[in-house]
Amino acid sequence: MGDMRRLTVGVLVALAVGALLAACRPGPVADPGAGPDESGDASGAVIGHQPVGEELAWVESRTREAGVYVKKFGDHRLVLIAMGERPTAGYGVVVDRVATSEDGWVIDVRFIEPAPGDIVAQVITYPYEVVKIADDGCGVTVRDVTGEEPVELAVTVE
Repeated sequence: MGDMRRLTVGVLVALAVGALLAACRPGPVADPGAGPDESGDASGAVIGHQPVGEELAWVESRTREAGVYVKKFGDHRLVLIAMGERPTAGYGVVVDRVATSEDGWVIDVRFIEPAPGDIVAQVITYPYEVVKIADDGCGVTVRDVTGEEPVELAVTVE
């Protein structure tokens, strides 16, 4: 009976550690009500795209500096919205809307910051979000809609 109890405790500990590690992975802060997930939206964009391989290497090379970056990968482009280095947890990028217009792609984002007095982990973070869009030759406009009036952000096309 002692071996069965140890096995059960071991499995429960492993599951708890796995859940903790999955919840603590670096990357964008999710806002479940903010928009669609990997399934995409009406424009065909994929918000919260999880890059792999060459895409991941590019994303990781850009997240330390705040900015908006666009790069072509095959038949699509990735739009990276990065906050750069932040001193604590609690920061994030939320994509509220992706739409197409006559002028091209329009992406509305909000930047999340911890409120004064919030208890947050003292850890360096690099908040970002990735949007996958078609490589259709149209321009990309990214707007910060955190405040009362949208502010157009500079976009670096690589």
